[in-house]
Amino acid sequence: MFSEITRFLKRHQKKIFVTLGVTGGAYFIGKWATWKFFEIQEKAAAERKAKEKFVS
Repeated sequence: MFSEITRFLKRHQKKIFVTLGVTGGAYFIGKWATWKFFEIQEKAAAERKAKEKFVS
């Protein structure tokens, strides 16, 4: 049974690594984009607050 699994993994090794690389990359790009979005949103809110404070 284990030999069948080993053969399957060896036969599809490149496909597995490519799939893991693409999904891992997409995951980290999504995390980075979310982090960047919230960073920009916080910066805009701080600037808006400073502007309102300056005008008042």
